[in-house]
Amino acid sequence: MTPFSFNEIDKTNSSTSTKLSLNLKNKKIRDFVLNHIIPRIDIILESYRPGVMERFGLSPETVHSVNPALIYVRVSGYGNSSLSAAAGRDLNYLAASGILAKFRRSGNSTAPVAPANILSYYASGSIFILASLLQAMLINKKRTVLDCPLTKMLAYTS
Repeated sequence: MTPFSFNEIDKTNSSTSTKLSLNLKNKKIRDFVLNHIIPRIDIILESYRPGVMERFGLSPETVHSVNPALIYVRVSGYGNSSLSAAAGRDLNYLAASGILAKFRRSGNSTAPVAPANILSYYASGSIFILASLLQAMLINKKRTVLDCPLTKMLAYTS
């Protein structure tokens, strides 16, 4: 018996995957995730601020004690830097990485132009995360944790 109702399960279009929306603040659900879901999965991709998964009891160490082969991917805005607790969005990450200064209006204007909000998340973030995941899968090392801060990914992309 699962600690959630089947109304919380949303079957996607794919017949091979299931999407679950679970409240990790509920201890029964956290225990269910740790004991029944984590042993069966290959990758966790989480995008909370640093420390949130630890508060949920789902730190990389805890998860790897249940499934050492799992690849744990941590996506955040600033990683474990001094800004790690700060909230941020695409424009913040562009500014912190120095990329925003490269976007200018044509002519003599020195004011930066805000680009579309796809640069951090889609153009830089997804490519870097995919490349990192493929490398981790190829190496096949136990207890792998990938730290993927968007500001660093943007700096590499530029």
